[in-house]
Amino acid sequence: MRKTFLTFIFALIMLTITLTSCESVSPSSPTLAPEGALFVANFSDHAGNLSMLNTESGEVTVGIAGLGDTPNDILYRNDKLYVINSASNSLDILGFNEDHNLMPIETVDIGSGPNKSPMFGDFSSDGKLIISNFNDSTVTILNPNTPEIQEFVKVGLSPSDIKVIDNKAYVCNSGFNLSTFGYESGTISVIDIETKTVVDLIDVGINPQYLDVDSQGRLHVVCTGNYSDVMGEINIIDINSNSVVESFGIGGKPVQLAINHDDVAYLAAFGEWGGEYPGLVFRYNAISGAVLNGPENPILVGNGASRVVVDQDGYAYVACFGGDSIDKIVGDEVVASYLVGDGPTPMMVTGN
Repeated sequence: MRKTFLTFIFALIMLTITLTSCESVSPSSPTLAPEGALFVANFSDHAGNLSMLNTESGEVTVGIAGLGDTPNDILYRNDKLYVINSASNSLDILGFNEDHNLMPIETVDIGSGPNKSPMFGDFSSDGKLIISNFNDSTVTILNPNTPEIQEFVKVGLSPSDIKVIDNKAYVCNSGFNLSTFGYESGTISVIDIETKTVVDLIDVGINPQYLDVDSQGRLHVVCTGNYSDVMGEINIIDINSNSVVESFGIGGKPVQLAINHDDVAYLAAFGEWGGEYPGLVFRYNAISGAVLNGPENPILVGNGASRVVVDQDGYAYVACFGGDSIDKIVGDEVVASYLVGDGPTPMMVTGN
């Protein structure tokens, strides 16, 4: 494994400017994905690949499918996996055969031009795929069945995560300035998916990157800060008024959020780079805002805690980029660790 801190930051903000051509292969007939499967995309020095963890047995299958350059998000819909590759401006679509094995269906150019650096996506209720483009401050609205790009919608500076709620797409505008490498004010763009227009803009903290929803329907925004003198905070948005109704400091440099069915929010908070340093995970109560584990008492995991997901049992799984592993957390305790490939980053769990 040859990775440096700069390589990780390079992958994290996805500033790679590689462009690859669109490629298609013969589609397979998709069937059901394995129950309780966790899929993780490995960065692997740009040649992305996919691994699978059976969350029941703990069995790991490494390298079950090849992916594009710098996979950054995985989505699951109608028994297909959709992987957004930032550096190759591509979308890998994969289905399952009768043995529940993954088969490539198609690779789609979702950039329609170089250097868009697509980052994250979410599906609307009618099946449109909404994808943020970090480098040109737009989102792509795409019909994945055709596949056809329907619209590019201009949003705020350097967009990151997207969450679709009630046919509106909430887009984190990180405010990262590619010219100065500094951060401008953070905002959330609200897009009406039917009209393909921005209908609202919500001011939030510095460097909003990730979103999730609590049991009350409120939208939680992770504002990472500037990695220097501005630390992480959580902003909570009432989607009825599209306004921030609560905010509190969480500290550190949190980079992703996942809220389980008990309204416990887990934050992957990275930590220092290098194999000798543990990765950090924070926790807070999504309803009360009480911080359960912060910079003073973090949950310690493998090096480079960059992503986190929760399963239907409420357990958290943390992708440790530097440790090449996924750590499983129950409550505030790490109960298992699985080696999954070189530089694991985005994950998703079936059955949620």
